[in-house]
Amino acid sequence: MRKVNEKMVSKMIVLKKKGLHIYEISKRFNINDRTVNKYTKNFPHPNQIAVIKEIPDEAKKFSKEKSEILGYLCSEGCENIRTYTCNAYDNRRGKSYLVKKNAPKILFSNTEKILQKRFTFLMKEVYNYKLKPDKKGNFYIARAKVRKDLNNYGNFGSKIWSIPKKLFEPKYKKQAIHFIRAFCDGDATIERKQKEVRIDSTNHNALIELSKLINYIGIPNKCYKFTDRSRIIIKDIKNYLNLISFIHPKKSNDLKNLIYRL
Repeated sequence: MRKVNEKMVSKMIVLKKKGLHIYEISKRFNINDRTVNKYTKNFPHPNQIAVIKEIPDEAKKFSKEKSEILGYLCSEGCENIRTYTCNAYDNRRGKSYLVKKNAPKILFSNTEKILQKRFTFLMKEVYNYKLKPDKKGNFYIARAKVRKDLNNYGNFGSKIWSIPKKLFEPKYKKQAIHFIRAFCDGDATIERKQKEVRIDSTNHNALIELSKLINYIGIPNKCYKFTDRSRIIIKDIKNYLNLISFIHPKKSNDLKNLIYRL
């Protein structure tokens, strides 16, 4: 194999800028593809196009629908990175290679059909992003721009989720209600004997903030810390039904039946 000098490198860069593939350049200089790539990697091939879907301008607003998405993701979402092996065709070299890739995604999971339809609608409404759940009720948000926008408001996962700070601003009070309802659709339970709504989480600090947010919109509650989890208890279930309620059909019916018997 020939020794590479500065003159050869200059010629390789010129040829690549003209649109020649790496394998074509390597043949001309009687060197291997990796050597060509080593010296020309900072000069993109003119035919190489990165396709990144932008989010709609409207999606940049902190809308009620977006806050609802965030509520679902905080209650039953998480950051998900999948590593997979695949054959990747390199246009510059004109060859296929076996490569390992990381695919970061945000996962939302729920088996309730009504909530699945609601989440599908919200993602389409806000981001013009059509999603479908798999057989286990998992939604995978893969688009980089959408993930980046959602992560601007906080993290997702049972121990790392956080309340978007904007929800405590007076002008976003309606967004706060939508966030709470979506969160409770996922994580709240109706306790018939105690006549209360409960919200459990292993993330104590975030649950305290959620307790403050629920109190901020006008529903008194208490937050308790146990050994392995924390819990919000809401005794004013009539006020909860009027201000927040549920989309989850079973939780909605259970709460209404419980209030009817009071």
